[in-house]
Amino acid sequence: MGNGMKRQKSMDILWDGVVSLYKYIVTGFFWAILFLLAYYCMFSTCFISCDTKETTFFVKDSVVRNLLSLTLVIIFIVIAKRAAKRKTINEFVNRVNEDEVFYRRCRNILLWMIFGLSVMWVISTQYEAGADQFIVQDVAYYLSIRSDTPFMPGNYLDGYHNQIGLVFLSWLFSLVFGGCNFLAFQLMNALGLMWFYRELTEVCGIFKFKNTVRLAVLCVGILFFPLIMYTSFVYGTILGLACSVTAIKNELLCVEQRSAWRGAAAVFYITLAVMLKNNYLIFMVAMMIYGAVEAFRKRWCRLLLLPVLIIVVFFLQSSATLKLARHMSGAPLDQGMSSWSWIAMGLQEGEHRAPGWYNHYNLNSYGESGFQTDAHEKMAKEHVRESVDFFKENRNETIRFFTQKTASQWCNPNFQSFWIVQFRASQIRMSNWIWEFTSVKGTDSASRFLDLLEFNILIGAILYCLFYWKREGYVQSLILPMILVGGFVFHMFWEAKGQYVIVYFALLLPYAAAGFSSLTDQIALCMESDGPAKVKAAVKRNIFVPAGFAVFSAVLTAVLFGLYSEGRADCLTKDTEAYETYLSAQMPPCDLKEGVYHLKSGSGLKLACYAEAERQNEVRLTDEKDSDTENIRIFHLRGYVWLKFANHFYLSRDESTDPEHEGIFAGNADINDYQKWSIRRLEDGAYCILRPDGYALTCDPESCTVHVAPFDGNDNQLWYPEKIG
Repeated sequence: MGNGMKRQKSMDILWDGVVSLYKYIVTGFFWAILFLLAYYCMFSTCFISCDTKETTFFVKDSVVRNLLSLTLVIIFIVIAKRAAKRKTINEFVNRVNEDEVFYRRCRNILLWMIFGLSVMWVISTQYEAGADQFIVQDVAYYLSIRSDTPFMPGNYLDGYHNQIGLVFLSWLFSLVFGGCNFLAFQLMNALGLMWFYRELTEVCGIFKFKNTVRLAVLCVGILFFPLIMYTSFVYGTILGLACSVTAIKNELLCVEQRSAWRGAAAVFYITLAVMLKNNYLIFMVAMMIYGAVEAFRKRWCRLLLLPVLIIVVFFLQSSATLKLARHMSGAPLDQGMSSWSWIAMGLQEGEHRAPGWYNHYNLNSYGESGFQTDAHEKMAKEHVRESVDFFKENRNETIRFFTQKTASQWCNPNFQSFWIVQFRASQIRMSNWIWEFTSVKGTDSASRFLDLLEFNILIGAILYCLFYWKREGYVQSLILPMILVGGFVFHMFWEAKGQYVIVYFALLLPYAAAGFSSLTDQIALCMESDGPAKVKAAVKRNIFVPAGFAVFSAVLTAVLFGLYSEGRADCLTKDTEAYETYLSAQMPPCDLKEGVYHLKSGSGLKLACYAEAERQNEVRLTDEKDSDTENIRIFHLRGYVWLKFANHFYLSRDESTDPEHEGIFAGNADINDYQKWSIRRLEDGAYCILRPDGYALTCDPESCTVHVAPFDGNDNQLWYPEKIG
C-alpha cells in the first residue's frame, strides 16, 4: 500500500512537472515573440506596393506616436472604468457580467454588426477571384464535368496536391450555387467571420474571461477591419479559421465535460479546416499537444485517444479525397510538388519581394525535375542545404534575412488585406468611397491606423501573460498562444506572406483585451482611497511572477540590442525615403482647383473641342472669342482630374496610337484610364497636364493640334489656366 502511494505520488509529481514545463515553455516563447514583434513595430512598419510586384517597403516608424497611442488607450479605458462607477453604467456592466442572457443579447448585436459590415463590403465590391483563388474554383468546375486537364502532369492540381481538399469542397459548393459563383462564396465568408468571432468569444468564456472582456474582443474585431476585407478572398482562409476555433472550443469542452461527442466534433471541425486550407495543420498539431497535456493534468488517460483520432481521421480524409479526385477526373495524381520546395523557397531571396516570399522556385523546380516528386524533393533538399551553409558563413546576412522576413509578414499592419483586392476586377462599377479606400492614399492612411492598433494589441497580449499567470484557466488559455508560436516558427522557414499570418494574429485579440482590462483595473484601483494598500497586497502575493517577467524582459532587450547593434537595425527602415517617393509618384498632384477654365498655350491659343457634328470629337487649339468650345470644366475624382468640355465630351488619349506620341480626342464620358490626368503647377503661373506615367499634353502651334509626348518642360507643354466660373 505504501509503495503504491509512493508510486502514485511520484507519478503525480511527474505529470505536474510536464504541465508546468508546458506552461513555462509556451509562455516563454509567446512572451519572446510578442516582445520581438512589439520591438519591430515600435521602430518600423512594412508597406506593400499596390501592384503585382508585391514589393515590401521597410519604413521608419515613430516611437513617440506608438507610445502616445498606448498611453491614450490606457487613459481611455481607465476613464471608462471610472465612469462605470456611476449608478447607471455600473448597473449595465454588472448586468453584462452576471446576466448571461443579457450578455448574449449584447454579443449578438456586435456579431450582427460584424456580419453587416462584411456583407456591405462584399456587396459594395463584388471582386472577382484571381490567381489561385480563381484556379481552384475553375478546377472545381473541371471536376464537375469529369475533365482531367487540370490534373494531368505539369498542370495545376498535379503539383498543388494541398489544394485538393478545397477543390473538392468547392465542387460540393458548386452543386448548390453553381461554379465560380464568387459572390455566394464571399457571402459565405461573411457568415464564416461572424461564426469565427462567436466561437472566439465562447472560447474566452471557457478561459473564465469576464463578459465585458468578451464584448471588448468583438469591438476590437470591428476596428481590426482587415479580417472583414478578407471576406472578399475566395479562399479557405475565413471559413478555415472559423472551423479551427470551433474545433478548439469543442476540445476545451471535451476536457471540461469529459464529453465524447465534443471530442468527435473537435476532430470533425479541425479536419474540415485542414481541407479548406493546409496551413491549419498548425492548429491541428496544437490541439494534439494540448490534448496530451490535459491528459496529464486531468489524470484522464483516455484523452490521449483524441490526438490519435485526429491523426487517423486526417489521413483517412486525405486519402479519401485524393482517391475521389482520381476517380472523378480519371487522372493519376501520383506525383506532386515536394513540401521541401516551400522550405527551400522560404530560405531564398524573394526577387523583388521581401526575403522568403514567393519567387516561383517551387513551380520552376518542379518542372526542372520532370514533374517527379522524388527528384523534386532531392533538388529542394539540396537547395535548403545551400541556404543553411550560406547562413552559417554570413552572420550579418542571416540576421538581415530573417529580420526582414519576419517583419514583412508580421509588421505589415493590414496583412495584405488591401493588396489581395487591388488588382481584382469587379462585377460592378464600384462607388467612389471604395476606390478612395483601396487607393494608394487610402491604403497608406488605413495602414497607419492599423499600425497603432497592432502595436497596442501586442502590448495588451504581453500584459495578459503578466496579469493572468496565476489565474484560473491560464493553462487552458495557452492553446491559442501555442498556435501563434507554431505559426511564427513555421513561417520563419516556410514561404512568407502577410496573408498567411493574419489568422494567428487574430487570435491575439482576446489576450489584448484581457491584458488591458487587468492593467486598467489595477490603475483604477490605485486611484481609490484604499487602493494602494490593496494593490500592494496583491503584488506581494504574486511578487515572483512580475520579477520573473522583468528579468526575462531585460534579457530579451539585451539580446535584441546585441543583434541589432552596429547598424543592423537599418534593414528595418532602409526604404523610408523610397516609400515617400513611391507615394508621391502614385498620388499625383492636382494643383488646380475645380472650376471652369480656359486653358491657354504658350502661343496664346486656347484648347477647344468643336461641337459641330462632323468635328465633335476633335480637340485642337483655337483663337476664337466668345465661344463655349474652349470652356473646360476641371473636376477631381479618384486621385486624378478630368477635363470636361462644354459639349459634355472629355479630354481623352487615343490608346491605338504610339504611347510616346499619343493622339488626343474628345471622348464620351467613361471615367477610364485614358481620361485620367494630373495637373502640376510650375514656375511663372504655368502648369503642365500629365497622364499617369508622366507624359505631358503637348501642343503644336503651327498645326493647332495637340498630342502627348515625354515631358521636358518646353514651351509647347506649358499651359496657362484662366478661371471663368
